[in-house]
Amino acid sequence: MSNKHRILVPLLATALVSCSANPGPAPVEKEQPTSTTTTPAKKAKKTSEIAVGIDPINGGLNPHMLADDSTFVRSLATLVLPSSYIGGELNSDLLESVDDVPPPSGSKAVQTIRYKIRPEAQWSDATPITVSDFEYLWHAIVETPGTLGAPYYRAIGQIRSADGGRTVDVDLAQPLHDWRVLFNNLLPSHVLRGGDSDFSTVLADGIPASAGRYSFAGVDRQRGIVTLNRNDRFWGEKPATVENIKFREVTDIAQGRELLRTGQIKFLDITPTEVAREAFELMPNTQVRTTTTSLNLQLIANTHLTLEQRADLQSLIDVHTVARIAMGRSTDLGVGDQPYEPHADHLMSLGRPVRIGVDPSDPEAQMAARVLSDVLARKSVKTQLVETDTTDLIGSKLAASAVDAIITWSAANAMEKLQCAPTPTNVNIALWCDPDTDQHINDVLSGAMTREDFNSYAADVDHQQHLTTVIAPDTRLLVLGTQPEGKGTKFTNWPMGLTSIGQWSINEE
Repeated sequence: MSNKHRILVPLLATALVSCSANPGPAPVEKEQPTSTTTTPAKKAKKTSEIAVGIDPINGGLNPHMLADDSTFVRSLATLVLPSSYIGGELNSDLLESVDDVPPPSGSKAVQTIRYKIRPEAQWSDATPITVSDFEYLWHAIVETPGTLGAPYYRAIGQIRSADGGRTVDVDLAQPLHDWRVLFNNLLPSHVLRGGDSDFSTVLADGIPASAGRYSFAGVDRQRGIVTLNRNDRFWGEKPATVENIKFREVTDIAQGRELLRTGQIKFLDITPTEVAREAFELMPNTQVRTTTTSLNLQLIANTHLTLEQRADLQSLIDVHTVARIAMGRSTDLGVGDQPYEPHADHLMSLGRPVRIGVDPSDPEAQMAARVLSDVLARKSVKTQLVETDTTDLIGSKLAASAVDAIITWSAANAMEKLQCAPTPTNVNIALWCDPDTDQHINDVLSGAMTREDFNSYAADVDHQQHLTTVIAPDTRLLVLGTQPEGKGTKFTNWPMGLTSIGQWSINEE
């Protein structure tokens, strides 16, 4: 945080004091005309700011919760939360070292990972980052329904510490080959732990302390603005070059065009509509492209239905119709050709409505559930929509056998979706539990099986068991107006879109 043009002007004050025992009258000197030089006031430097247009925020800001997972939340986490590894590389701002060390003698641990936290690493409220933050994230992920990454954290047996909590020893109860995925997006345990706080909602309205290049300043739900400030306590080698980042909700094309035209935002990352791409391409000095993320809107049927009933349900889903109406467009759907051969004999004999769970705060998922209900009704299959938040659906409703399927956005990997899990179920929404599948998952965790081989195996299981039906991928419309500086002025140089915002800077003229 250095000022480029800071000028220090030393001022010398001289006091002349004269003493006399018999002072005479003060001399009188004819007043001389004086000239005054006026130095123009230095123009205040304008605060550097990047403003970005995003979709309306319907959930919370917790990057570890399936219910909150989105491009925006992922991007926010990279800006304000510390991670042990970034892009597969050790985060040397946070950690001095990470080593795979021998477990202590007499321990049941099969592997120990030692993290040494930098002594200067701290949260934005000056609280040091310590073992408490590692312990908090571990317990929260394995104990909370709807969390992401649970198979890796379940491998942990215990966490020990030394050096006042700055050395963290993670003892693993089972071999973990890809342990670098652990402890990314650490959270401020000293603020979040304790009381009646529920991990699924602790970041519903903000992030109380940060340890990235930016700190979370606040969210204005009425105006639809999330503000980040440069983190003045960031200790790393490359502090933020931009003072403020604002994420602004864009609710329609007209608003987005006006904000771009007037320079109030520089970039848009939104869900496309039928004519959005064309509308933004017509604007001068804009670059437009679409991309997809790892998220998919999907229906996941669980084992409360028999295999035959799940097969019936899957056959009744007219994916093109449901996707087109739920997403509100026929362009940029990303839905391939799928056969539609409906049959419902086994569902008809169910003796009750098919219960479909959906989070009403998610407009696309809710519309998909309602359209599917109408599609099934035309085949004389009764349905009941169970509308509550995603965490409640995955937690209490699944455990109480109150839903047969859930429609939600998910980027959960195959291991998370198919690993046997005690309560809570994390993101095994299908409630699939099979010893052979679990053995394969353990083989992946230990490195005995590649993830690619397991994904192929998991796809076969999913297909044969009729568990998941993908309705539509998460398609993003990216619009670049007056370019922020980052990796050149070509839009193709921003393949990561919004997630690379931490690398952007502003060309100050």
